[in-house]
Order: sequence, then structure tokens, then C-alpha cells
Amino acid sequence: MKKLILVLAILLAVPAFALNIALVPQAPDANKIDLNYAGADTANLPRAFALSITVDSPAKITAVNNYKIGESNSANPGFGIYPARIVIEANGTVTSWGTPLAESTDPGSGTGIGTNNVVLEFGSLYVGDGNGPVASGTLCTLTLDCNGAVGVKNVAAAEEDTYRGGVVLEDGTAPSPNLTASTTLTCGPPCPGQASGPTPADDATNVARSTNLSWTAGSEANSHRINFGPNRLAQMVFVAEQSGTSFDPNSTGGGLLGQGRKFYWRIDEKNDCGITTGVVWDFNTEECYKDPCAVRKTAWVTWGRPDCWCYKRQCRGDTDGIKSGPFWVATPDLTKFIAAYNKNDATLATVPNGICADNDHLKSGPFRVATPDLTRFLLYYNKPEGSVPVCDSNLVNFWTN
Repeated sequence: MKKLILVLAILLAVPAFALNIALVPQAPDANKIDLNYAGADTANLPRAFALSITVDSPAKITAVNNYKIGESNSANPGFGIYPARIVIEANGTVTSWGTPLAESTDPGSGTGIGTNNVVLEFGSLYVGDGNGPVASGTLCTLTLDCNGAVGVKNVAAAEEDTYRGGVVLEDGTAPSPNLTASTTLTCGPPCPGQASGPTPADDATNVARSTNLSWTAGSEANSHRINFGPNRLAQMVFVAEQSGTSFDPNSTGGGLLGQGRKFYWRIDEKNDCGITTGVVWDFNTEECYKDPCAVRKTAWVTWGRPDCWCYKRQCRGDTDGIKSGPFWVATPDLTKFIAAYNKNDATLATVPNGICADNDHLKSGPFRVATPDLTRFLLYYNKPEGSVPVCDSNLVNFWTN
């Protein structure tokens, strides 16, 4: 730690000192107020003084920070912590600079942080010309809490009117000019906290297309503004405002959420104070086809995730997902099958829904619709409905027909 090389004898009373103070709310956070000072005559700035800061109850002062630590010098001039708060070892090493807050055992010390009154002690410690305080600066920043209050609350600062029992050496009874300042704190209803606890969880996968969104409301929220959108974050838009914490996203699109797609959502909490923007969450919906065979799944994705691979009897040859009379695999399916049979991929891609005839979801040589598919097709062609079983449900998350 740095050794403190100071001449404490400089802390002698000055008969009349030149100092003005001001309370300046920060923008946009009016709950933070800077305690500033200014003095036209730097030669007569006080060496030490105490200020009592008060806010109308039930508002309270919750923090004092942004104050200078260390002695004043040309690189960092100004008023810092009064020396009574500084802890110095016998060898002159500073082990703690303390804070400007008056000790509770000091005379006229206020009621302290977390109440509506604190007393702050400042001193300017320096050695040599050019190291003293400059004519103006910030003593500290006060953080205030309305603590449930509504309306305008007064905030005041004044030189502590007790002589401080020698704790602070300037006599507070007759400063010139008087060290007083005031401002106001406007207290409205507390702003809402952020929504949390999303369901589906953020970045969830394989989410059912019929899912509802739900969340934990932010504190003090009266209503919830729901923003939702597919595919890209830029497509997320405001869709509804409601009092409840559950929402059916399918109500925005007239049907189930698309399969295998990413969706983004955000809940903005609202009350009379304003709107608190939420965190953007996302999830991915389930895909109908979930065959664990990587070759089949890759082919399905490559061919644009055709819905027909998720028809209940497509693996038996039902290429259109429709019954013809009593038959699932009938003449319309045969027509589609013939158009797709033994076509290479480039040609098959030109056949409308030609990929739907690939009922085993595998290639045979150069062809996706080949002899193995024909064998399956003929096994179920024009067979009664009860003779054509549903495909293996382990291959799909849901059927598309």
C-alpha cells in the first residue's frame, strides 16, 4: 500500500471559506444525484467540512459512491475522504481509505445508509502548491430509492450544523456563503422487472408445434406485451398485450407452428411507470421426420423436408396420403409412382412430388425410386384399408395426414 505523506497541520479552520454546493440529478436515471461543489476563490476553499443529506421519508438513500480516494494532487485534485476515516499503520502505510460516511458514534452523524439522512465528511489533503482542489468538481454520487413513495420528494444538503466535536475542523455555524442545496426526486410507481422463466426454455429444441408460451411475470407488471416471429430475429413483431402469462402462438398464424423452424419471442413488462424490455428467447419446433438413420434424415432435409414422408402409410406406397375408395395405395399413387420410377435425382426433382414415391427413403444405385420401392408398392396396391398398416411411429414425431 502507498505511504501517506501528508501535513495534517493544514487542517486548521479558515475563518470564512468560499464554497457552493449543488445537487444535480443524473439523466436519465433521476434516482442518482451528483453532489457537486464550486468555489470562485480556490485560495479559500475549506480543508474539511461535513454535509447532512436528507430526503423526504419514506424515500431513502441507499448508496454513496463516486467519491475521490487518496490525497489531492495535480493529476487528481479535489476533495476526498476526511482523514478520520483513513486507517494508517504505524509505519505510515494506508491500509484503508474508508468512506465519506460519518461514523455512527460521531456527533450529528445522521441515521445512515438505508435511511433518509446521511452525514458526509470531506477533506482535501495535499502537500505543496498546485496540488489543492480545483475550483469545481463532484464530491460524490448519491443513489436514492423511492421506497414505495409516490409524488415529488425533496432532497436537501446543508453543512452539518454541529461543530462535529472536533471531528471536522471547519465551524459549521457561520460559513460564507452558506453550504446549502436542494433538488427533488419524482417518485412514481416502481417500474416492472423483466419477465423470466420462459417455457419453452431458451434455445429449446424439438418443441411441439402445438406448444403454448408461458413465463414468470416481472415484479410490478400489470400487463405483458408479447413479441413473436419466425425464422429471423428481424421478423419478431408485437402480436398481443394481455394480463395473463400464457399465450398460444398458433393464434397468430391460424394453425400449428411450422415444423423444424426456429421461433423468437420476447415479453415486455408494462405498468404505469413504463415498459421494461425483456430478453429475446428462441426455440426450435419438432420435425415430423425423426428417423435416427442419418442417411435417411439427411436425404429428407436435402429434399426440402417433404411432408409426404410423414404420411401415415407413405412407407407402404401411399404417395398422396389420400384414400381412393377403400384403398390407401391405389391408382393415383400408381400414376405418381410410375412418373418417379428409376429417375436420377436431377430428373426426379422435376417430377411433382416425385420424392413421395421413395417409400423406403433410400437410394438403390442412382435411383431414389427403384425396385425395392416397387416391391413395397405392389405388396399393398389395392389392398383393403385394414391390410395396410401405419408406418413405424419411431420414425416420426407426428403424422402430417
